[in-house]
Amino acid sequence: MIGAGIVGTAIALALARTGMQVLLVDRGPPGLACSRGNAGIIATSEIEPLVSFRTMLRVPALLLDPLGPLRISPRALPRLLPWFGRAALSARRARRESATMVLAALCEQSLDAHMRLLPEAAHHGLIRRSGMIDAIRDEKGRSLLRARKISCEQYGIAVETLDSSELCDLEPALKAGLAGGLFHPGVAHVSDPLDIVVAYANAFGKYGGTFRQARVDGLDVTDSGVRVLIDGTEIETRHVVVAAGTGSPSLLRPFAKAIPLAAERGYHMQLTEKGPALGRPVMFMSDSFVATPLAHGVRLAGTAEFAAENDEPDWRRADKLLQGAKAYLPDLEPAGATRWMGSRSTFPDSLPAIGAIAGTSIHYAFGHQHLGLTLSAITAEMIANMICKRQASAMLPHLSLDRFARIRR
Repeated sequence: MIGAGIVGTAIALALARTGMQVLLVDRGPPGLACSRGNAGIIATSEIEPLVSFRTMLRVPALLLDPLGPLRISPRALPRLLPWFGRAALSARRARRESATMVLAALCEQSLDAHMRLLPEAAHHGLIRRSGMIDAIRDEKGRSLLRARKISCEQYGIAVETLDSSELCDLEPALKAGLAGGLFHPGVAHVSDPLDIVVAYANAFGKYGGTFRQARVDGLDVTDSGVRVLIDGTEIETRHVVVAAGTGSPSLLRPFAKAIPLAAERGYHMQLTEKGPALGRPVMFMSDSFVATPLAHGVRLAGTAEFAAENDEPDWRRADKLLQGAKAYLPDLEPAGATRWMGSRSTFPDSLPAIGAIAGTSIHYAFGHQHLGLTLSAITAEMIANMICKRQASAMLPHLSLDRFARIRR
């Protein structure tokens, strides 16, 4: 098992629970890369692909603001042009509707899958089933709420409209006079993203799993399985699962025809001082970021940045989150705040890659974009079912890396 982020650790736990002998390998401790920095939401209603013609039409205006919700580094643009070309193809109506259907099917099962993977998580306060709010500042955001509600209801996702007074009744810390919002009762959040990875890693150990902090340099198919090169030492194994996020393509390129993965940077600001008493995550729809109440304070998370490989973090993007949040949560206290940046692995159609390399026992699970935490447990079930030869998910044909090879031809 390669990769100890939330997806890889969940898969390792699911496999260990079947009685398999599992070795989990990562260069760092479980959860300390991108997984610790997410918004902490099990976002069961986030079913819309990231790219649409509507968002593509807004790109020129968005790019004029270097601190807006989307930034593309000019130095990165030549390398990213093929990715954006595929994204444009994926934005066509039929493909977008297909991707939405797949995300809806996965998200529908996601929270229950977390409960099955570690039933005690809810009892220990690691998972909190208190819903989520979408809020808008003024009437300009009304169309965003309307489109969001229509999309959710089309796929049977419960959502409730809130007027200005209902919004403040549900979350008194919000600024009075906001235009309204939506309530998503089926959404949950975690006490802290790192805590849930650590809980899965600890459970993995109790089921007999072994973690090794090391570098994986390559894979080779053998007659009996796979040879893995770990810190210069070869080991033989029957199965391998690659769930290393943005590091996955370098291991899989010898076996896959096309892996159009982009590293999409996200930022957060963690407020550690006592601040507004939020009961649930609040998505600021007009500004495209979210506030989540975690165990150690409110986390502001969002933005998408496509940067060149060696670009330094632009910490102004994290600072902008605090400035924007003041329009909704006037009592925020910035003292002691910390900033973070990490790279999400994102495919142009917004779907993850989950499957196996044909003719081998190399499996993969990466590219979950903003839904790594959300989809980690259901991904773990899908991989475990494949390896144990149980009934395969009907979604797998849509998630195979082969979908990109077909487009290329």
